Amino acid sequence: MTNRRAHRRTSMDKAATLADLPFLAHCSREEREVLAGAADECLLPAGHVLMWEGDRGTEAFVILEGTAEVAVAGEVVAVVGRGQTVGEMALIDRRPRSATVVARSPMRVLVVGNRHLGALVGQAGVARGLLEVVTARLRNADERAVVPAEPVG
Repeated sequence: MTNRRAHRRTSMDKAATLADLPFLAHCSREEREVLAGAADECLLPAGHVLMWEGDRGTEAFVILEGTAEVAVAGEVVAVVGRGQTVGEMALIDRRPRSATVVARSPMRVLVVGNRHLGALVGQAGVARGLLEVVTARLRNADERAVVPAEPVG
C-alpha cells in the first residue's frame, strides 16, 4: 500500500483500542495483544485507495476511525466504518480482491499483512471474529441475490 503514514503506538495501546470492537468480542486480552502486535496502525487521507478490485490481496484493514466506500464493478455497494474490516477475504482465500475500497474521510486503520494471518487465525477469538465477518457478508450477498418467485397460476 502506498502513501500511508505509520502512526506508532505500542501493542498494548492498540490492544486497548481493539477491546470495544464488536467483531473481537470473543477475544481475550491476550488475543487482542497478538492481533495488535501483528498490525501496523496507519493514518490515511480521504480519497486514498485501500484496495483495487481484481488486485492480489496482501493485507486486510480494521477500521478504527473514518469511513470508506466499497465498490464492485464501479457501483458503490456499501459504506464501512469504525469496527468493520475490509480485505480479509482475499487474505483467507488468496483470490483477487472482490471490491475497490476508497477512504471517504481521513481514516485510522490497523493493517494486517498476510504473513501474520496464520498466527492470527490460530487465536480462537480472532478466528471466530473473522468467521462472523465473512458469514455476515455472505448472508448479505445472499439477501441481495434472492429474487422473489413469481406466483404460479
